[in-house]
Amino acid sequence: MANVAINSTLPKFRSDLIVSQQRTHSGLFVVVKDPVGGQFFRFGEVEQFILGQLDGTRSLDDVRRLAESRFGAELSQEMLTHFLGGLNRSGLLEGEKASRPRRAFVPGKFHGTPLLTRLPLYDPTRIMDWLLPRTRLFFTRGFVVLSAAVIFVGIVTLASNWNGFVQDVSRLYQLSSILPLVLVMLVMVSIHEFAHGMACRRFGGEVHEIGFMFVYFQPAFYCNVSDAWLFPERAKRLWVGFAGPYFELFLWAVAVLVWRVTAGDAWINALAVIVMAVSGLKTLLNFNPLIKLDGYYLLSDLLDIPNLRKKSFRHIGDLLKRLVGLNVPPASPISERERRVYLTYGLVATAYSMALLVFVAWKTGGFLIDNGQPLALGLFGVLAGAKFRRRVRRLMGTGATHTDDDIPDTSRPDSALSSPVPAPHGSPSSPVPARVESNGHGGAHRTSKKVLPSMPRLRLLILGAAALLVVLLFGRMELRASGPVSVLPEENADIRTSVEGIVEEIYVDEGDRVRAGDPIATLSSQTLETNLHSTEADVREARAVLQGLVKGPTNVEIQVTRATLAKTEAAADYAATQLARVSQLFQLGAVPRAQLDDARAAVTAAEGVKVEAQRRLNVLLAGTRPDEIEAARARLERLESQQSDLSEQCAKLKIVSPVSGIVATPSRDLKAMKRQLIQSGGLIAKVYDYETVAAQIRVPEKSIGEVRPGQPVELRTRADPNLTFHGRVKSIAVAADAAPVTEAASPLPVTHSGGDKVFVVTSLIDNRSLFLRPGMTGQAKVLCGRRSVIDLLTRQLVRTLNVEVWSWW
Repeated sequence: MANVAINSTLPKFRSDLIVSQQRTHSGLFVVVKDPVGGQFFRFGEVEQFILGQLDGTRSLDDVRRLAESRFGAELSQEMLTHFLGGLNRSGLLEGEKASRPRRAFVPGKFHGTPLLTRLPLYDPTRIMDWLLPRTRLFFTRGFVVLSAAVIFVGIVTLASNWNGFVQDVSRLYQLSSILPLVLVMLVMVSIHEFAHGMACRRFGGEVHEIGFMFVYFQPAFYCNVSDAWLFPERAKRLWVGFAGPYFELFLWAVAVLVWRVTAGDAWINALAVIVMAVSGLKTLLNFNPLIKLDGYYLLSDLLDIPNLRKKSFRHIGDLLKRLVGLNVPPASPISERERRVYLTYGLVATAYSMALLVFVAWKTGGFLIDNGQPLALGLFGVLAGAKFRRRVRRLMGTGATHTDDDIPDTSRPDSALSSPVPAPHGSPSSPVPARVESNGHGGAHRTSKKVLPSMPRLRLLILGAAALLVVLLFGRMELRASGPVSVLPEENADIRTSVEGIVEEIYVDEGDRVRAGDPIATLSSQTLETNLHSTEADVREARAVLQGLVKGPTNVEIQVTRATLAKTEAAADYAATQLARVSQLFQLGAVPRAQLDDARAAVTAAEGVKVEAQRRLNVLLAGTRPDEIEAARARLERLESQQSDLSEQCAKLKIVSPVSGIVATPSRDLKAMKRQLIQSGGLIAKVYDYETVAAQIRVPEKSIGEVRPGQPVELRTRADPNLTFHGRVKSIAVAADAAPVTEAASPLPVTHSGGDKVFVVTSLIDNRSLFLRPGMTGQAKVLCGRRSVIDLLTRQLVRTLNVEVWSWW
């Protein structure tokens, strides 16, 4: 086609091609489908006019003159020949010399590259034609409204029961869950892809290919709905791309509701949890517009910019080349709207792609190093380096003709390559396009010629590199050792009872500030108080007895006792006389026997009183014995000790705070304690003194070598990330904590790998504002001193080489 004579007849534009005219923000375009090769092409208004002149009767010069007359601009023969050559290579022209397009659908044959491979499986046309009239309900406005309401309810339900869902998902972490997970994933993926295909068939498009693919070695399904690009209405194209993830999101919401209303041990509940986990994760990935899944294609359709990713990368690459002084060949003019879109999406997508690539390389490389796999590390390094190089070369507009983004985007993988991406078009404002590009294998690709930067730019680059080197060698930055932190009170007291009793009164509430000695509560104990009163009476009695024994008898007591003795002797004599008289009368029979017995009893009693009075007088005359005094004194001391103990126990019925601080016991617990029996040792309240708090920082083993006591510490909590608290390292744990940290075992969030060892670093933080509360978590960093920039950048690499890699040899 390059040597076509000016007056020779040009080949005819193929009559079996399917053409659809569309109007977008950028102007009028036509989309051309090759039904044999399955390729799609997008042409602007200029190209469309030229295609219309290829009727098999006009020559190259005729077409050129007609185009110049139609658009009022000069068209060179070389540009027109180049465009026609692109049409011929893409198989869009008739004739013996025209390239023959390849068959679009070849079941069982792999297509693509190792990083993005497609394997068509079957033609679903018959199945979809059978399903279409039976699924008419799903394409009604009522279903859209109903499904949107179900999705909203599902989101609200999951948000309000998130903790329960997390617990149920943990049940899937076992080998027996692998088969159900795989089966559910296959079913959901099939439904997802059929939803795309059914929507395309609903709007009149053809779907001839469903298959299996590998995206960066990850298995996936796809459904070829490239016919959506033939729909003139943008809404239909959007619905085709949106149908798959939307219907899957609807099924996810139904699964949420089923999970919520069924018993946890039912099989349908477990199935619902699997659907929620699988479809929820897939939906989040699908709607991410920064990767080539449903979200990206929806954004491309919404903006009416096919091949948005490739065009944005090319735009960013051109800007970078201009920035470093490279000459960039003139590109097709773009509108201000397209320039803003390319710049915004290109910057975000480039940063995301590079960050994701670096993150995967860092994590995978670290895993291989930790597990001593030098061969695998080397192979991974080669693969990652090649991938990174391809990313950079694609960004800069260099490299091979076909990249992973140049693969025909006529498929949609599972997770959602949903919209086919047609060929980028030539400039609609240019009389002749500079190239013809397709999403198929044909089509010319733009190439750029690299030109050395000019001398002023070169000098600036050299100066910039020198300045960067100086910053790396002589610049200094702070070395930080960071880790998760938990706030603990410097001093805390559990206020417990020393005696058993009933809570009569609680004087404090949660959050009240108390000083040492302030009353907290009062108890009552009837038994304790009764025992105290009885013991006090016994003490008074014993004290009186002891005092009498110590003082001894007085003259008055002796005289009284003698007088008493005389009286008792007289009484005894009188009783004896009466007994003699009654005895005589009894013998005479004058008195009864009973009177004689009474007289004898009176004599016995009088003699007893006389003997006791005599003993008492003898005691008084002899004085008090020492052993009696000691016995009385011992009894008094025992009673006084018992009284003191009971008095102390009664005093403990009034409970006071042993420390100054703030009451931390919840109000509901304090109120529920009233009128309750508390056993000895029972907890009444907790009082925390946290005007100064202890921050426990879990520093990974790799960073602990630089931490020293006295170094500054900065802390931020999740409660208020805008506040920074300062302190200094007080102590460093002697031994590492090798036990894996879990959420149930520690309030600290797990931010390091499960096998990493950590050291607990304690710092005291001034908390007079009382903002920090015990149990708060966050992140803290220890400032370990200033180091050179190059040292900070290479520290991890040096450690890896000097320890992990060193151990291999």
